[in-house]
Amino acid sequence: MTTSALVLTLFLAWTLLLRVVMELLRSYLVVTGRVRSKEFKPDNSNVSPFMQRLTEKVSGTISSM
Repeated sequence: MTTSALVLTLFLAWTLLLRVVMELLRSYLVVTGRVRSKEFKPDNSNVSPFMQRLTEKVSGTISSM
């Protein structure tokens, strides 16, 4: 595998990992009743600062593709 292919594969894996973590956290918040599913804003301004940063990172990695 070439270096470029390896880097691209790792970048895709990182993007998917961030997305999965974000969705798991959102699912946890909905299942525990802390946030209703329709209350999530696109920028996550109504949840923790960690979720806001995670959303920014996911958006950044997806837009870099």
